[in-house]
Amino acid sequence: MGDPRQVAEAIVALARLDWVTGQVVAADGGVSLFSPIDAQESMGR
Repeated sequence: MGDPRQVAEAIVALARLDWVTGQVVAADGGVSLFSPIDAQESMGR
């Protein structure tokens, strides 16, 4: 699992790329990997 510094490094790396105009970085501890249809469903909510 990543820590806040690793998330920040990923954001800075993306921000430095001129050709990236937008990106969503999922920092959910891997929850979204369990269900590609509904991430909340995999958490039992």
